[in-house]
Amino acid sequence: MFTVDGGVRLVVQDGDTAIAWLVIRERQYLYGQESSVRYAEITELVVSAERRRQGLGRFLVSTALDWARLHGFERVAVESTARLDKPGPPFYEAMDFTARSTIWDVGL
Repeated sequence: MFTVDGGVRLVVQDGDTAIAWLVIRERQYLYGQESSVRYAEITELVVSAERRRQGLGRFLVSTALDWARLHGFERVAVESTARLDKPGPPFYEAMDFTARSTIWDVGL
């Protein structure tokens, strides 16, 4: 576990090689927005392709949730791909996360 600005980076290594990591930190709001609920946010979750489906992502997210509880956060947010053919949405749903919003964008 390494301290990062407002949070931590959790790393799983195989020898000297990082094979998975997660960053969780206090959620920052844009445009002066505020929340009455104290949120942490998972800003990175990476598992190397050859090590996926071995429980590393689940382990990292569970550890991050424990860290957030220990530090007084009430909720944890994560922004994931909206494409259902990608692993994000089913993975987070299986860990009891609930979709709360949709991000819209346009190419220029």
